[in-house]
Amino acid sequence: MDYRKEIDGLRAVAVLPVLLFHAGLQGFDGGFLGVDVFFVISGYLITTIIVNDIEAGRYSIARFYERRARRILPALFLVVLVTTPLAFTVLLPSQLLDFGFSILSVVSFVSNIFFWKQGGYFTEDLEKAPLLHTWSLAVEEQYYILFPILAVLLVPRSRGLFLASLIAVGSISLMLAEYMSRVSIYANYYLLPTRAWELMIGAVCSMVLIRKQLLPNPWLSAIGAGMLVYAFVTFGRQTPFPSLYGLIPTVGTALIILFSAPSNLVGRLLGLRPVVIVGLASYSIYLWHQPLLALARAADIDSMPVMLGCLVASVAAGWGSWKYLEAPFRDARRMSLRALTTTLGVMFLVLLVVAAGIVHQKGFLGRYSEDDRWLASLDTTTSGQYVMARFTELQNRDWDVSGERLRTLVIGDSFAQDFTNVLGESRWADNLDVSTFYVRPGCGNLITEEDLSRYRSEILHRQCQSERRYDDPSLLRRLAEADRVFLASYWSDWEVERLAESLEKLRP
Repeated sequence: MDYRKEIDGLRAVAVLPVLLFHAGLQGFDGGFLGVDVFFVISGYLITTIIVNDIEAGRYSIARFYERRARRILPALFLVVLVTTPLAFTVLLPSQLLDFGFSILSVVSFVSNIFFWKQGGYFTEDLEKAPLLHTWSLAVEEQYYILFPILAVLLVPRSRGLFLASLIAVGSISLMLAEYMSRVSIYANYYLLPTRAWELMIGAVCSMVLIRKQLLPNPWLSAIGAGMLVYAFVTFGRQTPFPSLYGLIPTVGTALIILFSAPSNLVGRLLGLRPVVIVGLASYSIYLWHQPLLALARAADIDSMPVMLGCLVASVAAGWGSWKYLEAPFRDARRMSLRALTTTLGVMFLVLLVVAAGIVHQKGFLGRYSEDDRWLASLDTTTSGQYVMARFTELQNRDWDVSGERLRTLVIGDSFAQDFTNVLGESRWADNLDVSTFYVRPGCGNLITEEDLSRYRSEILHRQCQSERRYDDPSLLRRLAEADRVFLASYWSDWEVERLAESLEKLRP
């Protein structure tokens, strides 16, 4: 196939909004749609390669998978290997255990299924998952298993039949995505059946251009670019996706593929050398950005300057990976098949051993002191069990409640609201004078400006800023008057050190 530099430029348009979105930069709430642009581009390129090879009589399934392995695996395995020691340093045991399982899902090409089971793409916990972004690679890898079979069966018989099949499969997938966006949003987001239509749009573009050379059209390519910009700017986390809304960025991408060229404005802009360079390195840049951002969040250093620094680092690391790893591995003259197989085999085994060790050691809880292990071991499930156990213990405790009523202050998030209910239903409720100080669920317990900037993402920072904080004069007065103070929060969101710091602030 003829090289089109504007397609590489389109890769840059896809990857940069994803980076800015994941960094939490305002104005890029629809940046996650860059992945959908990638899907359309992949569908276009893979279909063009396969159909041209089939019609030229040189198609080989072994050769196809060799090229895919050269393209995808070296940089992917390297990023996972480099991320592992950093994750060991930063992540809590429950998070590191999930990381170990995510490594296993990556090397078995099912990370989309793993993260579907973990929860929603936009949830705060998964923002700290270093390998979350590999879900999109798993979708493509699963596509590579099924799509060549369809092409080999239908292309030799009839191009028209193959094109009709692409349209039919894409239409069914789109209808399924629209339905699933209403009944199962997590499965809809992550799984191939509800994503296949985006790849099919790219495949249809390929068949249209193979059958008939379209004339470049500056107006249609500009409309496509406008659709992309509109989606990036106006879509957000609350947009049902994938769904019929997805036709805006994907059809916009298709119009650019079909009608952009060096002879029109969109093609010239996409063909600018800096844009093309970013596009060439876009895969590696995409691989590096999420581990850096996620680990910064896990380490509670996710201020905007730090996040932007992570993006700069990911672009630099991505360019280096492309130039010194991707390019050599993709060149069969520089990296023989035997050398490729040996290298990837060794990396694969190392990752398996590392992941198995993390899982077997349950996130290496032993790296914490005995005093801290109980708290470090809490995950989402066990922290809830612990809180309920403590509630039960307090409810059944024999307290001396004779005489004056005990002035009791409950501080915290939605867990504190539950604890207040426990106090109200306890057998000594009549002897307690309970007052409360609640903050927004998800904002933690001890909310100060410093806590927000160190602990929460930029979006939650803005949400929590409007809540009551702990320099509130009424709180300080009630603290001074209280006989007992209870703190109840979603503690597993806090690192051990942060919890100690927070408790210290309430000491007399």
